Amino acid sequence: VNTMDSMVGYKNECYLLFGRAAAKLDDVLNFIPARVTGLLMAFSAWLLPGCDGRNAFRIFFRDRKKHASPNSAHGEAACAGALGIRLAGDAWYFGELHKKPYIGDALRPIKPEDIKTACLLMYNVQFILMGLLLISLLAAGGKAETHRCGKQHGDNLLFHGTSPFHLNKLKSGPARRTKPLCSHSFANAFSSHRRLREGVPK
Repeated sequence: VNTMDSMVGYKNECYLLFGRAAAKLDDVLNFIPARVTGLLMAFSAWLLPGCDGRNAFRIFFRDRKKHASPNSAHGEAACAGALGIRLAGDAWYFGELHKKPYIGDALRPIKPEDIKTACLLMYNVQFILMGLLLISLLAAGGKAETHRCGKQHGDNLLFHGTSPFHLNKLKSGPARRTKPLCSHSFANAFSSHRRLREGVPK
């Protein structure tokens, strides 16, 4: 969607109507990701040598809306603040000058090394985001497994008021003792209990 917006989302005679759907869809789908990116980039500036985390947050909250698009300036503002440079400003499109506001403060001149620092800042944001997503997935998976096993264990105990220990006694006699297992052992015990009640041989 973002690539489609970049290709045809122009306000000119050729693409005004054709590109409007792509531009508006891009605004909707990237509304939350753009803001998350800006916050993570400002936070990442605290961790990366040569970047100013405090200024990144300051410029992010100050300049993140200085763009015609509701999403475009969030990451740009955080990056400009982290590097201590000024970005954006006037731009030429198809031979026509478009007046645009600047993002960030020109605390120093831009130098070629800023490209490498900006790339490192971007990679740092990606690693932080992947780490957060991995932790969330692991936590969600653990809770889902605990809920599944706990629910089946509760269903076992509610089956005609019979506990798993009693079901094992019905299956193997009173001399055998087993420790409580997870859902598959309980399911086998229920199956044996049902066969005993219905008189069906094993």
